[in-house]
Amino acid sequence: CKPGFWAKLLSPHASETVAGIGMHDPYKLQLAIDMVGAPKVVFAAIASALTKPFGKKGVFYEIVGKEVAGTGHLAGACLDVWEGEPDLDPELVKLLDLSTPHIAGYSADGKANGTTAAVRVVAEVLGLPLTDWKATDIPDPPQTLDFEIDAAGKTAQEVLTEAVLHTYDISADSNALRADLRAFERLRGDYAVRREFTSFTVHLLGGTPEMAERLARLGFRL
Repeated sequence: CKPGFWAKLLSPHASETVAGIGMHDPYKLQLAIDMVGAPKVVFAAIASALTKPFGKKGVFYEIVGKEVAGTGHLAGACLDVWEGEPDLDPELVKLLDLSTPHIAGYSADGKANGTTAAVRVVAEVLGLPLTDWKATDIPDPPQTLDFEIDAAGKTAQEVLTEAVLHTYDISADSNALRADLRAFERLRGDYAVRREFTSFTVHLLGGTPEMAERLARLGFRL
């Protein structure tokens, strides 16, 4: 969709997000306009501008996001980071396909890499002999780190999905949160060990070079 007048006017004033492309992208803003209408988007933009100086963030998404999710135009919608955590909006949760308690970056490998970086910085500043230190003994997840996928009769997408779901069953975390929204903080702090794709080795049976290449691009070892 080609950005229209309102998308071009409002997008330069939107905040950029660390997660990727936000409403500062006129094409994405135009998509929201097409879904819920220009009046709603303009109202949300004005409300956001008025409340941001008082430290209130996320007002635009709070107004527009729920309506976008409920239009039926999206093939799917998922959230991991929420406005007003740990108090979630039950109506918004019902509109989503998957809802997780702000745990997207909590892999064991991520924690190990963060610890390694912190130790090395401190060691360099204090002159300690730990500038090459690296976190080891990363715990294993409940799943096997070495597994097979029989690719016979499957598409590349089906193979990728099977590989990803072997590493992490996101539906389990989503179902646990949906069962009790009040358990947000507990679920965020108590979850199964998760490892990055790079920790897993896939034995692809009857697969194609394209399948192998796409798995490798995700980080899986073959």
